[in-house]
Amino acid sequence: MSTHCGNADKNDKRCTCSYTSCPRHGVCCGCVAYHLKDKQLPQCYVEAGVK
Repeated sequence: MSTHCGNADKNDKRCTCSYTSCPRHGVCCGCVAYHLKDKQLPQCYVEAGVK
């Protein structure tokens, strides 16, 4: 999966994921697809402070 995204820099500043070394950080479509394949929600879909 490619991690290229024209909005990655802008998205990276708004990304709520605490795992900043993730190659999908700021690449929303890649992050959502990655988590959904394992029936998980990415951090941006979860209320702040909830794990």
